[in-house]
Amino acid sequence: MLCQLRIAHSTILLVGVRIDWVGPLCLGFYYLIHVPIQKGETLKAYFSKPRSLVSVGLTIVGLVAALHTLHHLFPKHF
Repeated sequence: MLCQLRIAHSTILLVGVRIDWVGPLCLGFYYLIHVPIQKGETLKAYFSKPRSLVSVGLTIVGLVAALHTLHHLFPKHF
C-alpha cells in the first residue's frame, strides 16, 4: 500500500518518512503568528480573524502530536 503506516522503535513512519517533527514545527509556527487578544476585543471579533483560527489549529495539532509521541515512548503508562 502506498499510505501504509508502520510503527518501529517509537518513531512513526509514513512511507519511509519520519513524521515526529510535526509537533515542534506546528508549535514553532504558532509562536511566530500568534497575536494575543487585545484589551476590549470581543471573542467573536478575535476568532473571526484567520490568523487566530490558524493559531488554534496549530495548537491542537501540536498537542495531539505531543500526546502521540508520549504514547509511543511510554506504551505501558498510557
